[in-house]
Amino acid sequence: MTLAVSDKYQNVKTQLKALFAEHKGRYGYRRIMLALRKEGQWLNHKTVQRLTQELGLKSCVRPKKYRSYKGECGKIAPNILQ
Repeated sequence: MTLAVSDKYQNVKTQLKALFAEHKGRYGYRRIMLALRKEGQWLNHKTVQRLTQELGLKSCVRPKKYRSYKGECGKIAPNILQ
């Protein structure tokens, strides 16, 4: 005999998917949790992390840009002591 258990986080899961799609997959569980709190949905961070793992929502990390300064580093001070 199996019990039909309804998913109590069904509406939260739809919000998670919507937020993840809205931000093009760049939000991880921490930022999704903060966005949910702005909407008035207070959940524990562990719950949000578990639900995002269940849904397979994993944020993509943007690649870091290479930054190298090609100009002059600074003026060389004149040798006044000699």
